[in-house]
Amino acid sequence: MGRNSAGASFLRGYFSYGNPDKFWVYGRTKSEAQIFANIAKNVAGIFDINYIAHNNFAALEQPGNIFFPGPDLNRFAWQRHLVADTSWSLCGITHTTSSAKVMDLIGDYCVAPLRKWDALICTSEAVRTNVEFILESKKQYLRMQFGDLIFEHPKLPVIPLGVNSSDFEFTQSERFHARKKMNISAETIVILYVGRLSFHAKANPLPMYAAIEQAASLSPTKKIKLIECGWYSNKGQENSFAEAADMTLKTVTRSFLDGRDQGKLRLAWQSADIFCSFSD
Repeated sequence: MGRNSAGASFLRGYFSYGNPDKFWVYGRTKSEAQIFANIAKNVAGIFDINYIAHNNFAALEQPGNIFFPGPDLNRFAWQRHLVADTSWSLCGITHTTSSAKVMDLIGDYCVAPLRKWDALICTSEAVRTNVEFILESKKQYLRMQFGDLIFEHPKLPVIPLGVNSSDFEFTQSERFHARKKMNISAETIVILYVGRLSFHAKANPLPMYAAIEQAASLSPTKKIKLIECGWYSNKGQENSFAEAADMTLKTVTRSFLDGRDQGKLRLAWQSADIFCSFSD
């Protein structure tokens, strides 16, 4: 899923460029911590990894900050409250902010012991606007019920998701062999979509299909191919995507690769010219 990919990419980037001399892992098991230790060792040669057991949360005073790769900070805030709100800071990050669960937990920031030294990283200005709207709506309701209340909530810095560009740098030889393996000519323009193929939980493909077909109509001499590298949650989704493509794509060819297969995913990246991902 996107948030897993973003978290893994961030971790490699942090180990590569953050130059940490120490690193703490707060996890349920030592085997979980070992996964982080292996990444730190392989990416940046960092060996000083400290494991903090899940039931020893008071030890979080040592690093002074805990980063959680999502917006669910409330349970950590209540946990910290048992020690002291000033013992360490909490930092989370947004992914989707439009699901019912996420809107509920962001609204609950108003009643959780989250402080101004905590932070929720917003990945865009639009995301921060939405988070602020959710918070203000909850504050307005609570003031209507309980009178003039003072609220404290985390900082909301805007930091777009980073990309490890080296992950997408391929040699001409790699590109040639990938296209040969997929039977794609050198002249073909390949547009790549990577991710879950779900019109209700990820993105409706119609705007992408329509945009690519329109682009193709402006350059009728060019061959354009769309690769959708991902997976369907069920057969109904697969049939709906095929029906939408048949309705929309007249000159553009389309193919599917299972994005859960790392070998096929790499082939897709190596052969592509353009990455396209519409969100809604």
